[in-house]
Amino acid sequence: MDLFGLKSSNFSRIQSTGNLSAINPNKKNSINDFDLLSNLGRGAYAKVVLARNKYNGKLYAIKIINKNFLEKLNKQYEVHIEKYTLTKLNHPNIVKLNKTFQDKRHLYFVLEFCQNKDLNSLMRLIGTLDYKLAKYYSAEILSALTYMHKNGIYDRDVKAENIGITDSMHLKFFDFGTAYIIGKYFDKKKMRFVEIDKEIINEKFNENPEEEEIEIGNYLIQNLRSEFVGTAEYVSPEVLNHNYNDIGPAVDLWAFGCIIYLLFEGKTPFKEKNESDIFNNIKNLNYTFDNNIPEDAKDLIKKLLVLNPKERIGYGDEKNNYKDIRNHPFFNDIDFDLLEVSDPPIEKIEMTLRDYGFFNENLEENDLDLSDNHSNVHGLNDGSSGNEFSIDNKMKRIKSMNKLGLINLLNKKTIEEENENVNDKIDENEKKILIQDMLKKKSPWFHYNMRYVILYSNGIIEYYEPDKKTLKGTIEINEFCKVEVKNDYKFELFTDKRKFVFKHTINKIAHLWADKINSIIKKKLKKYKK
Repeated sequence: MDLFGLKSSNFSRIQSTGNLSAINPNKKNSINDFDLLSNLGRGAYAKVVLARNKYNGKLYAIKIINKNFLEKLNKQYEVHIEKYTLTKLNHPNIVKLNKTFQDKRHLYFVLEFCQNKDLNSLMRLIGTLDYKLAKYYSAEILSALTYMHKNGIYDRDVKAENIGITDSMHLKFFDFGTAYIIGKYFDKKKMRFVEIDKEIINEKFNENPEEEEIEIGNYLIQNLRSEFVGTAEYVSPEVLNHNYNDIGPAVDLWAFGCIIYLLFEGKTPFKEKNESDIFNNIKNLNYTFDNNIPEDAKDLIKKLLVLNPKERIGYGDEKNNYKDIRNHPFFNDIDFDLLEVSDPPIEKIEMTLRDYGFFNENLEENDLDLSDNHSNVHGLNDGSSGNEFSIDNKMKRIKSMNKLGLINLLNKKTIEEENENVNDKIDENEKKILIQDMLKKKSPWFHYNMRYVILYSNGIIEYYEPDKKTLKGTIEINEFCKVEVKNDYKFELFTDKRKFVFKHTINKIAHLWADKINSIIKKKLKKYKK
């Protein structure tokens, strides 16, 4: 039994389910079957690399999951969810899982490669889409969501960054680590999905809506309903307001409305510089139409961006293929059955795309960009926004994304996870009073990320990314701050601007940190009163 609660044979068995294609049927698969070409993205416990299979010459995106990091983050269940989801779903607008295997240190997901990165990157490049293409892409997104929801799965993190673009400019959903599988519950004791009576599970969840784990008989169930997953600009009001009983497939429909808006406006409807303003806009349904959006598109957006999910167009209608949405005037001339075999109507942007290196089938090694700027592709968004496309560097960035950027071929460097102690790289001084590696939540709906946290006697907290040894942020403790211990492992720090959540999965660090922080707050308060 490995740390996932899976025997190797159990993990291998998943390879034969779904419609998985054999890459090298003559022997057991391993990472040695591939030439690793470039890093496509990195997250808290995984990275995605571009790889070429040595036997068939095809390109794949391989998600490499570090077992040690995964266990530290207590996120083993997310791997099970993503694996289950990818093997269950088979749709032209959902990325395909070709093979899974593992070794002592890593799990590997061999995924379909989306050459033209993602929809968010396209929007940054193009700005806005014309009516015809916006409608087509909206139809492809709706087609994928309909299929997922009919199969009892809703995404919970629908956003432009998680929708890849193929070499033929079709859309593909990827990243299902936060998906919700209706009727499936994950037992963290045996590390497997279990089926529990719906009435029992609902009763337990309603009794303990905020608990991350719930004891039900001999099971320790991960309470996915308590998770605040998603991305600020796309998060639905029912998630934001902790209305657990209202959370369901309609959260994806809300995000769908945000994406349609993005395609026409070039930005999401509730976008602001800080998260609190975004939340206020969502709660108050505060958005405007800046450009000349056709009335049919505007009407559909308004019917999707409804605060009460039960009044949202399409609510509860997934079994009928979201008939009301498909019959909306916005989709009048769309034949959903022919989307897969039709070509996306890219005529108005084709020349621009060609100028930036799209549709280039002759990928030469000397065309490859050796920079390391990919921040979120194939499902590794860790809550950071990534680098913006500027006018001056568009050519370079788009060229790198389409010319297999970030190449390690020249030095044949092995692509591996590192966990070096960042303290070796930080100057020692007498101000450090607490140093700890722990998990930090960027905001209520994001995942925890591993951070190396330092508390200084002057009231400054610095937190670093251990892998890259880079400073991710600072917190200034003043007389108005407050710290709350949630349990032995977890504490929350409230500043005048936001809440920070820290925890450790092994060490009981919460009271120690709270005592030290409270001591600083008292000193600041005493000085303030003087």
